[in-house]
Amino acid sequence: MARSDFATMVQRVTPWLARAERLMRPRLTPLAVGAMESVVGAVCLLMAVAVFLPIPMGNMLPALAICLLAMGILERDGVWVLVGFATAIGAAALVSGIVWAMAKAAIYFVTNVLR
Repeated sequence: MARSDFATMVQRVTPWLARAERLMRPRLTPLAVGAMESVVGAVCLLMAVAVFLPIPMGNMLPALAICLLAMGILERDGVWVLVGFATAIGAAALVSGIVWAMAKAAIYFVTNVLR
């Protein structure tokens, strides 16, 4: 990535991050400290696996969930952690549905088309 492209990206993202940081504050801290950090880490690992899958446009929602969870942990904001968990559940449903449909299509292709 060129240095000028990176500088442009930073300039575009900075206002959005400033808005998000104004919304964050320590609340519902038991969801963002202690053993919950390990739970958040496990969910982030699962979302990272979903991002790694070669599904067209299927990595945006898991990546968003990882970002929301990370911001919640960094700011000790349990509300953002809950929003991240909700996004992760939606991402898991979406990705598992796509994988299920791809598996069914592959089975159909093998059993009916390749005869």
